[in-house]
Amino acid sequence: MTRPWILILALIPALFACKPDDKKLAGTRWLCNEALEKSESANLSFPNADAPPPEGSFFEGYGKDGSYTAQDPFTGEDLNGDDIKASRYALGKDKDGNLTIGFDFQDAEGNWTPEEGRIIYVIKQLDDKRYHTVADQSSQDEGGEFYHETKCSRLQNKEN
Repeated sequence: MTRPWILILALIPALFACKPDDKKLAGTRWLCNEALEKSESANLSFPNADAPPPEGSFFEGYGKDGSYTAQDPFTGEDLNGDDIKASRYALGKDKDGNLTIGFDFQDAEGNWTPEEGRIIYVIKQLDDKRYHTVADQSSQDEGGEFYHETKCSRLQNKEN
């Protein structure tokens, strides 16, 4: 007779294998699609990194030094805006233990995003090929609603 605890012990490695790996982000570049409303989420797909970028997609770059870039794949334009001098990312954990990412932006005066203004994304998937994030503040009473979801495919051999 198999003891139930033996089955539980056998499943533990599988549980940890499903968690996003934060070491897969630094020094990478991604092709991303996005949904700006929850209703668009069902139709959001991972782009094909081996094909030309689809309309509406963008590049994200994550430097080993913590820097972050977002670029239009057709024009090379910095999507962070003209008034942004620098940008960076930081990984963390939420109260449920999920891997998260937050972005800070530095304005022309050298001020970084205040902590209360930072939007935190939950990383749903992060592996060698795919990166999926969701920021869902649509249920907040104050400060308005915000939803942003990205599904990204890694651009191989292209470090940021």
